[in-house]
Amino acid sequence: MDTWIDQQGLAEYNAMNDRLMTLISLKNRLLPGPLEPHQAEMWHLALYDLDRFRQAIFDQKLLDGLTVQAETLEKVQTDDVELLKLGLEWVRLKLFGQAE
Repeated sequence: MDTWIDQQGLAEYNAMNDRLMTLISLKNRLLPGPLEPHQAEMWHLALYDLDRFRQAIFDQKLLDGLTVQAETLEKVQTDDVELLKLGLEWVRLKLFGQAE
């Protein structure tokens, strides 16, 4: 099974899925029920609309309050996986007040 996962390149997808499931679990514990509209917009922006999230990071300074290494900021300009990781961290901090 591990060989097939490696051959299909699924390890990275599974890792991102695990991180998202952890965030969903946190949301369900701390904020059961639907998110407020502004919260839902943040969730969607950072986790599903990566192009717009990337632009907002640099144009609107969305990362205020979040310590981000310069190397990470450089990576997220072109690397969607790094951008998604940052989005997960940003949502966790902004919606739940928790850092990873």
